[in-house]
Amino acid sequence: MMALEAAGREKEAMRAGRWLASIATTDANGKLGIPAYATGTPDANSTGLALQALNGIGYAPATTKKLQRFLGSLVLPCTDDRGGASLYQSGVPGANNSATAQSYFGIAALLPAPPVAKLGGNPPCSKNAVNKMGNYLAKQLSPTGLLSFYPYDGVSYGDTALAVVALASQGVARQSVTKATTALKANARDWALKDGVPNAGALGSLLMVSAATGSNARNFGGVNLITALTKSETK
Repeated sequence: MMALEAAGREKEAMRAGRWLASIATTDANGKLGIPAYATGTPDANSTGLALQALNGIGYAPATTKKLQRFLGSLVLPCTDDRGGASLYQSGVPGANNSATAQSYFGIAALLPAPPVAKLGGNPPCSKNAVNKMGNYLAKQLSPTGLLSFYPYDGVSYGDTALAVVALASQGVARQSVTKATTALKANARDWALKDGVPNAGALGSLLMVSAATGSNARNFGGVNLITALTKSETK
């Protein structure tokens, strides 16, 4: 949708937005969210990504505000052991990093991502859902620069990239953003060019990171993201 909008295909982008909004449904608490598939149960990941896309094409604010409220309702209170993390779905126990990163990206990221000259410290965990998730993600990134798949093993480069873009958009979490950007650069080739094959999704995510952090997209961890993405196109 946002690519269509950027390419001047506003009618097609808005048509896609209308369809996306048409599959929105309420959860058990009456909050409007987006499911992973039509007739499904709304979840944080799908709603976060959909919200970013709908905001990107200027879709009806009345709808996007409802989606924001849904995402906010899934964030755990600061007093919780994982305060600031997001549940995947309402009524499903256990928050996870992927839901938090994608929800935060939907609410907090600015696209196209303008580079911020100077980032501040970590946002405080407060009643504000944006600050709560930002605080949580900054702390999760702090040890290694990469988000884990918590509660599962392994690391998620994709969710790390989304978190970096959103934190940088908010002008916060300087140390975590710097460490995460360094970690993404160190793993750029393994993630985006695994076995020498360009991964368009990974390259696109790293391009957003490069824009948000003021990094060189033509030498991001030794990878020319623009050339690699161009090579991934199907002729």
